[in-house]
Amino acid sequence: MDIKEIANLINTLSLNYKSGNLQNIRKELKGLSKIASKGIFDYRTIFDSYAFHVGGRTEFQFNIGYEKELSIFRFGIAFSLEQSQTLPDIEVLFPKVDRFNLYFKSNPFILSEMQMWYYDINGRSKNSKVNTIPNELKKNHTFIFIGKYFSKETHEITKEDCANILETFDDLLDLYIYVENEKGKKILEDYSGEFVFKQGINEFQKQYFVNQVSQNRTVDAIHKLMQENIYNNLIKRYGKLNVGVENSSGYGTHIDLVVNDNSNYTFYEIKTSNSIRKCIREALPQLLEYAYYPKRNIASKLIIVSENEITNDAKDYLNKLRKDFSIPIYYQQYNSIKKDLENELY
Repeated sequence: MDIKEIANLINTLSLNYKSGNLQNIRKELKGLSKIASKGIFDYRTIFDSYAFHVGGRTEFQFNIGYEKELSIFRFGIAFSLEQSQTLPDIEVLFPKVDRFNLYFKSNPFILSEMQMWYYDINGRSKNSKVNTIPNELKKNHTFIFIGKYFSKETHEITKEDCANILETFDDLLDLYIYVENEKGKKILEDYSGEFVFKQGINEFQKQYFVNQVSQNRTVDAIHKLMQENIYNNLIKRYGKLNVGVENSSGYGTHIDLVVNDNSNYTFYEIKTSNSIRKCIREALPQLLEYAYYPKRNIASKLIIVSENEITNDAKDYLNKLRKDFSIPIYYQQYNSIKKDLENELY
């Protein structure tokens, strides 16, 4: 495939991903009267060796490209500080660079699996860990990239690779929204700084469950099916008005499931690893941030969920956290045969 074919395939596959909703998100963020394009890319933003999302010339842009000198295919998000007819003044991007830096300082580990590099008049920098963007890079003829790459030429890119690109775009979507939300609109209330309970599961999330299975994205499919099954059973116990899916924490993250019992909230975090120790290690900091960051206390109970049986070591650990630190953290096993949580809470 060439760049055009890759971009078009990404557009087609994007219907099954959160980033496929990019143009609708842009419409809401920018106050547009209509969406700029049906796809992430179109003929206006696809070139011989790269492509960026429609509208991205003046934005923090979703970007794919082939870097010939290193024979790599990049995918991620970028600032293109290059004057053009569309962007006569690169300084309009400077506040967005500042917003990226602010986001990164607040979420330093969220981009840990990605890399960062840039081009300027001196050529290409080395790859590095993602960090804040220094002021000296705020200059014309600079291209700053954050993301991943395949050690492949364009004709070697596969449909599976395009799916991986969209997974990365999904991971970067909250960052894009934060950077581009300069007027402070409450887009899904993701960055309001407040937790607001919302009951139910929206239509996009329902379709997302189905699409994970149809695309054979095993880990995501297992997580989403567990989430849906638990949700369906929780509403039987607590009522449909008292259970929410993917509630925003107010700081760019989402809680898998929330039960509202007379304003006493229980937060559930689902993990799919076959190691209970790993599940606890991954879920614990997330639940603590949801409930307590920065100076709040909004959950009466925090529950880690996985399919693993509880071990004695895990029991002792959770008991110690509750006894010595007064953290209301518990573990509940998911039974894939019953498609429900076990009754025991450890």
